[in-house]
Amino acid sequence: VLMTLFLFSSYALDGLAAAAEQLGGRAVGAREREGFARTVRLTTGAGILIAAGLSLLWLVAGPGLIALIQATETVKLATGLGEPLYGRLLQYDALRMEFNEFRVRKDPECPVCGEAPTVTGLIDYEGFCGMPARECTAAGELVQTSASDYARRRAAGETMTLVDVRREDEVATAAIDGALWIPLDELEARIGELLKAKDEPIVIHCHHGGRSEKAVRLLLERGFATAENLDGGIEAWSLTVDPSVPRYS
Repeated sequence: VLMTLFLFSSYALDGLAAAAEQLGGRAVGAREREGFARTVRLTTGAGILIAAGLSLLWLVAGPGLIALIQATETVKLATGLGEPLYGRLLQYDALRMEFNEFRVRKDPECPVCGEAPTVTGLIDYEGFCGMPARECTAAGELVQTSASDYARRRAAGETMTLVDVRREDEVATAAIDGALWIPLDELEARIGELLKAKDEPIVIHCHHGGRSEKAVRLLLERGFATAENLDGGIEAWSLTVDPSVPRYS
């Protein structure tokens, strides 16, 4: 693009020089005209290159420089070398090409690094985002439990029954340990197998959560008030809990 603009300006300025000769009413030699055109070409080319350079500086040097600084800080934290930006705020002014540093006072009430921290370990996604598993609050609304929440409850020893309503070929490809396999089209006929677990949570799962929702609605209609849907199905289990469980399409 820059070369095209440069050549275009060169030919245009040659034409302007020739026009100036005609309008001036005097003969302008080829050497003078060439000198005039060369001077304007160089000036125009320099202007284009400067503009391009400033654009590249803005697009690359700005964000690229910040990314380089972030990467450097990561290496320093990982290796323990140097002095990281603890308690400091670094400001980059691209227009003035300056760095300014501000000292940030530590908050004694901070739940992570304060004098009496309350956050001392990792928490699950739902807890971090303030989005716990949905509960049944209205008629027809299903209880949805996330894969991580179900894993936490199971690890804590909560008595639950996990039911897999997928097809046989899907179960052969990937399965969650401990799940009772009852295909969706057989669920109503085999619902008696779940009577012994009627008073405890019955978590239903499929591939992504669609068929299991149908199964949960069927169980609710049959009086299984504790039926829950595994939100996202076995796909969510593979992504967020146990990556050793194969994913499939």
